[in-house]
Amino acid sequence: MSINTKPERWDFLSGVPLDLFKRANGKCSLPRCNNSTAAPAEVDSSAINMGKAAHIYSASEDGPRGRGGKNEAFIRSAENGLWCCAVHGDLIDKKGGKEFAAEKLFNWKKLVEARARKQVDQVPSPRGWVDVIELTLLPFAVSAKLQIKLSRFNLLHGPSNSGKSVLLELAASITNSHNARRMLSQSQGPRAASNLPTWSGKVLYTTVDVLDKVVQLDIDAGHFRRREGSTPCLLPPGDIEVILCSSNDAEQRTDEDDVEFLMRLLNIDHSTVHALLSLAVGKLLPGKYRIAQGYEDNEHGTDVQLRFKINGKPHFELQFSDGNSWLPLSSLSKSSTDKVILDLFIAKAREVAKQRLTLFLVDGISFNFDEPNYQNLLNTIAAEEFQAVLCLPPRQEQFLLEKREGLLRLKDVAHLRSWDLIQLTR
Repeated sequence: MSINTKPERWDFLSGVPLDLFKRANGKCSLPRCNNSTAAPAEVDSSAINMGKAAHIYSASEDGPRGRGGKNEAFIRSAENGLWCCAVHGDLIDKKGGKEFAAEKLFNWKKLVEARARKQVDQVPSPRGWVDVIELTLLPFAVSAKLQIKLSRFNLLHGPSNSGKSVLLELAASITNSHNARRMLSQSQGPRAASNLPTWSGKVLYTTVDVLDKVVQLDIDAGHFRRREGSTPCLLPPGDIEVILCSSNDAEQRTDEDDVEFLMRLLNIDHSTVHALLSLAVGKLLPGKYRIAQGYEDNEHGTDVQLRFKINGKPHFELQFSDGNSWLPLSSLSKSSTDKVILDLFIAKAREVAKQRLTLFLVDGISFNFDEPNYQNLLNTIAAEEFQAVLCLPPRQEQFLLEKREGLLRLKDVAHLRSWDLIQLTR
């Protein structure tokens, strides 16, 4: 006598598929998809359905993406579903759902539902999705192209000189052309006289208002240009913010006090520095921040003197407290300073993401973290609403990567399940 061992399915409750259809306004949830999901029937006055309600976490325990530890009520609810066209409803489950992580699908669900809501009440929404960063032209290369296709949270891996940093700098130059300074300095060579771009690239993204937007970036003869199609963009686009936290900018200049350093580093004004310090949670280095005028070093035990800059103005310093005493930023170790910088960048990205599509990029500054601190960084970012790309530090590879089926993959551990691996080759 055979025993039926087929796993139990937790299908959607009655009415959930129709709710998902309505919540998405009948549109496919995949960004930039224009496929119809409903149409009138020709033979009578009914309608035909060309879409489907898709589970994010699976109805079956051994299905695509598994059940993620969720209970039956959640799996069967509209919260765990998204509306897709027939093509993408099948596609997201191919290869066991490995190419479409749950975090990615939940974000797409929020975007399509925010777009439908905007059509009803015209309330702005920061929801969006950065799909592609691409370098289409590189100096001294006859035919070369670097492209990364983004998930929600991404770890970018590749050997030295494979283009990781320049891809992130290109994307960040959408918001601030200062991030393109390395490319600008390399655009003065033999090709400059031809008036042809030395560097060229693009960022493709979608927002609640725009289904398919491409910002083109060209650099030639020391000039940086943004454009949408053939239309020049004199100002950064107002619907996206790309924030780059790079070790290249994390060295304080001798003529800067801490406030000026943070203004330059975070690309914010004076008042925002103070506001951000009051909002920063300090998850990487738990504690509080304040700004106060610094004191001169005193080696002889004489009266303490306040510190001033060369121009005679007060020299303000960032001070950190773990609950015991206040310490100036300059007295912290390199690792602790990097944690403070990352905490402040994460706080900025968190606040900006409340207003517009936000992509947070990290390059270099976390390279000296040990395994527990890097794991904490991944968990901290994965709890945020913005998209993120982190260059994978070489010293973390042994803890995060393994070969499975002949391919390099992220290890199947809890703190990596929200993350996807993007690989570049030289």
